Formats: sequence, structure tokens, C-alpha cells
Amino acid sequence: MILPFILAIEDESSQEVMIRLYERSLKRMFREARKYASIQEVIEDIVSDSIVQLVDKVELLSELEENKRIAYAITTVRHMAYRYLRREKLLQMTSFDNLEAFLAAPSESVDDAILREERRAKMRELLGSLPTEDLLLLEEKYILEWTDAEIAATLGIQTSSVRMRLTRAKRRVSKALSKQGFQLNDWL
Repeated sequence: MILPFILAIEDESSQEVMIRLYERSLKRMFREARKYASIQEVIEDIVSDSIVQLVDKVELLSELEENKRIAYAITTVRHMAYRYLRREKLLQMTSFDNLEAFLAAPSESVDDAILREERRAKMRELLGSLPTEDLLLLEEKYILEWTDAEIAATLGIQTSSVRMRLTRAKRRVSKALSKQGFQLNDWL
């Protein structure tokens, strides 16, 4: 059953994008929500709130490739679960299992593939060592492309604080990358 607020999208191509995303990612979205909540009503609320958030971002989603849309949807569920957990004071660590979808590259040489896999492993290690708030800030800003106001609402901070916290989080990531032997230009 397609949710009514997806069917309410006026632009047909945007509606098709959302219907396709809904059909292809719904099971994964529920699976992700179950990692953070065990009560079925809460899981359904998390997924439903995520879909509402995705409908608001339909223009951005229309520009993404299919696999990135699905990863975006899963990341949105993770953030909605974080909001729930924060509200309930049951904060848990965020998983980055789906980050690889954003790091995937089109056809490449064997050497490039090996280097990419090495970088992925380093990135997983690095992300696992970051504080949860840094992880959420960076994910919301650079993967989900949320505004400072949306990020502030998620983390319960003032909008004016978002830039400074992002700067500090990026510095910590840069410092951690340097400790692992990578320079920033290696990642660009």
C-alpha cells in the first residue's frame, strides 16, 4: 500500500521516484528501524516519519542514482531512530553499513579498486571511533544535505552552533585521517 502523502505529490515524475523508492526500500527501512527499536508501533512511526522526510527531499532524490536513493532512505531511517532514541534517552551508536553505497565508483582499474577498498576500510575504522554527535553532524550535512536549521533540530542545539560543531567535527576527522597516514588530498 502506497502512503497517501506520496500519492499527493503533484509532479508525476517526482511521484514515480518516491513510489519506486518506497517499493524498493521499505523492507530495508523496517530492518534498519528494528536495529534501534523493538516495539512495532515505534518502528512503524520511525519509518513513516522517514518517508515524510524523504517526500520533502524529492527534488534531491530525483537527481540521485537508484542505489544512492536507497542508501539515503536507510540513512534517514537511522536519523529518525536517533531522534526517537534521543527523545527516550536511549542513545545508541549509529551504524554505517550503507556508507559504501556513497563511496562506490564506476568502472575503475584494479589498482584503483584496491586503493578504494583500503580507503573504505580506513574510513570504517575512523567512523567507528568518532563520537556519535560528530557522525550525525557530518552525515546530516554532507550525505543528507540538511540545512543548519534541520541539523540543529535533530541534535537539539541552536542553529548558530551548527557551523562551529561541524568545523570541530571536520578537524577531528582530518586529525584522525592524518594519524592513519592519509592526507586530505588523498580523499578528494
